[in-house]
Amino acid sequence: MSNNRLTPTALRLIEKQHELEALVQLNQLSHGMAVQLEQLSHQFAQVTESVVQRWQNVFRAAHLAIATRANAIKNSSQAPVDMLVRIPVGSAQEDER
Repeated sequence: MSNNRLTPTALRLIEKQHELEALVQLNQLSHGMAVQLEQLSHQFAQVTESVVQRWQNVFRAAHLAIATRANAIKNSSQAPVDMLVRIPVGSAQEDER
């Protein structure tokens, strides 16, 4: 049958079936997106934990360096020399090059 010969009720039924198919597809895509966001959330939590652990090490090293320098100043009769420390900061891709 062609669309011209279908009754208005049949046309409306076909239209609603298309809407249902679109909603089912949207629901599936939404579920997939929710799963991906949940995975990203777990990965972000792991990365955050790793960063926090590393910062504790950075503070510990800085404290040790400051204490060592303070002891050297106490034991030295000369004025301390200011130091400039450069820490390279780059992405992992730059490090691989």
